[in-house]
Amino acid sequence: MESFLQELSKVLEKKYILTEDQDKAPYLTDWRKRFTGKALAIVLPHTTQEISEIVKLCAANEVALVPQGGHTGFCGGATPDDSGKQIVLNLKRMNTIREIDVENQTITLEAGCILQTIQEKAAEQDFISLESWR
Repeated sequence: MESFLQELSKVLEKKYILTEDQDKAPYLTDWRKRFTGKALAIVLPHTTQEISEIVKLCAANEVALVPQGGHTGFCGGATPDDSGKQIVLNLKRMNTIREIDVENQTITLEAGCILQTIQEKAAEQDFISLESWR
């Protein structure tokens, strides 16, 4: 797996490939703290091109991916298993709200956006009332 990690470092700067236990810990437990797993590494891409290269590299090395968006889900589906052979593909760096279309009441955003941020932006445009969510 060391060669796999070296290949990853050709795609992402090393500071965006987390391999130390203390650095990985926040990404290995679900938001409600019901599920905890292990991972070979946590990768933090910033572009779709980086994601594409990571996916290709994982496929070539038969390494499973666990995608995480804002890492605020309630079902545990973004938590790796306990094998330690998967990588977590966390999208928190991809958190830009790209467009707010008031006429059509739509928001175009990147996959790492946190739901609270999206709700706040929607409320600013009167798409929703935050009081109805509480």
